[in-house]
Amino acid sequence: MLVKILSLRRPKAMLNSQRCVKEGGPAHSKRFTFGVRMNTSDRGWTDEYIVEPMASVKKAKDSAAVLLIELLTKTLFQF
Repeated sequence: MLVKILSLRRPKAMLNSQRCVKEGGPAHSKRFTFGVRMNTSDRGWTDEYIVEPMASVKKAKDSAAVLLIELLTKTLFQF
């Protein structure tokens, strides 16, 4: 429900994406670092926010998704 509300209120110029920034560590204990990019201006400026390294891809993606939702809520509901 929250995602639907955010997608309805999001300005068209505010695009976002998620990507793997770094994958490292020994084979038995890899760490994955994901980041989210958010276009914060109609002039095309993009900000990238990096989350802490996590032990699995799923945890890293989930952490980046939570960060993105927090950023979108702060951006959309500023008064």
